[in-house]
Amino acid sequence: MLKTICAYILLAFSFVSVSLNAQTTVIVQETDQKTITEIVSHRDSLVTKVLPVRMIAIGKMLIGKPYVAKTLETGKEEQLVVNLRGFDCTTFLETTLTLAKLVQMENQDFTAYCQTLTTIRYRAGEAGKYTTRLHYLTEWLSEKQSRGEMEDITQKLGGVPYEKKIDFMTTHPQAYVQLTDKQNLAALQVVERNLNTQKRYYIPKAAVGKIESQLQDGDIIAFTTNIKGLDVVHVGLAIRKGNHAYLLHASSDQKKVAVSSVPIGQYILKNSGQSGIIVVRPQQ
Repeated sequence: MLKTICAYILLAFSFVSVSLNAQTTVIVQETDQKTITEIVSHRDSLVTKVLPVRMIAIGKMLIGKPYVAKTLETGKEEQLVVNLRGFDCTTFLETTLTLAKLVQMENQDFTAYCQTLTTIRYRAGEAGKYTTRLHYLTEWLSEKQSRGEMEDITQKLGGVPYEKKIDFMTTHPQAYVQLTDKQNLAALQVVERNLNTQKRYYIPKAAVGKIESQLQDGDIIAFTTNIKGLDVVHVGLAIRKGNHAYLLHASSDQKKVAVSSVPIGQYILKNSGQSGIIVVRPQQ
């Protein structure tokens, strides 16, 4: 029934709000659905690739799409935003992973896309709440690792402990309209306390160039930061070119999805706000 409703509304209007279930409203435009359909049409060539390489192939199809910040912030009520017209670094990562998973499924319709995105963006796949969205990338990555979908290889690459208190959101509630709600604020404080019990590793920026040769296509590269209370400030995918690994990402500097002009080891040295990297490898 939902499949029929989604298909009808998407054909009838250029911008729609669709109920995925009793708790979740989907915000999408017809062009987003067309982009999904176009990428899925390459299924036969995509499914022959391992998942991380598939993510790279899909990411390349999105090169040139504009960088757009805060696309998930639609107001106080949480909604499942489907936006393939513009990306920030996190939504680019989510979209490539969602599509890489979708093309290997038996059902590849829009409902399946939304359901897959929900399991990626929200804690335990519980959409419809601001507080169940995985706001901190270290938690986003950790949840995938707990399901056996990703492996944090940072320590294997020579990473050192990343000892930092994570509390940026609740110490800057004025930056998040949803945190004016005291219940939301309390819920995020619990999330941060749980995050701060976890042990994390990172590769300091001076050492990134030395391990660059060990990075593989599709490795998730999360950039740690010196900003107090914040875990990660940027994320992208490693993409190999010759003997070096570059970054395929939604770039705020280039204002579009692009491949970095220099290898990752040089890229991080040019960014003073980045302190190192966490490397996580998607599993097939």
